[in-house]
Amino acid sequence: YAFLIPVTDEAVPVDWDNAAQVHLEASQLEKEPLPDASFGAVPPAAMKKKSYAAWSRDFAAWITTSQSIELFRSPGLGRLSQPGESERNFRARLAQEARESRDEAAGKVRQKYAAKMATLEDRIRRAESMVQKEEAEEQERTINTAVDIGGALLGAFLGQRVSRRSIGRLRVKGTMDVERAADQLRSLQQQHWDLELAIQQEMNAVAAKMDVTTEQLERLAIRPKKTNVTVQLLALAWSPNALQKSE
Repeated sequence: YAFLIPVTDEAVPVDWDNAAQVHLEASQLEKEPLPDASFGAVPPAAMKKKSYAAWSRDFAAWITTSQSIELFRSPGLGRLSQPGESERNFRARLAQEARESRDEAAGKVRQKYAAKMATLEDRIRRAESMVQKEEAEEQERTINTAVDIGGALLGAFLGQRVSRRSIGRLRVKGTMDVERAADQLRSLQQQHWDLELAIQQEMNAVAAKMDVTTEQLERLAIRPKKTNVTVQLLALAWSPNALQKSE
């Protein structure tokens, strides 16, 4: 930063609140005046060497309270903009980081539930095998029952005694085994769907947290610390002004 400030004859010759910022490097200051230039009077305070040491200290203190750098902060990603970076450019940079962070977060969510999902999928495979096994056995029992009933009816024609009790018990037991196996499979499939839903909801929450397109950015005013302020030059200078000639 560079500032120009008038030196006055008042009780406080230099009031930094009246300073005007200029875009000027110390190397751009001229050592010699322009031809035919005239100089204004120098206030008494500017003629004292000790004044400059005091003004330099005051200037460093004034900088810490009056100047700041405004930065943008993303609460979702915890990122800060660079000094001078516009909000638009900052959001564009955040969008790329958000995509990478979402992919990483999604992987962590999947990893978090990986063991539970693998166990559940293994139980589903075994339950499916059990249903197939029970259905096959039920089909075989149905065929055998039909043969047994046919044999019993033939026995009745031949005057033999017919008993259907044991055949009925076998059919009921077989049907109940199939239903239990199917219920177990449906229960495991429901658990699988619930777990998938929980994973998706958690991933959606992460994605929403990292949605920088609608995120309200925080504005932070970063002020310098006195220990980080260096006064490179404090000098008496004449600011050139053109005077119009009167006719």
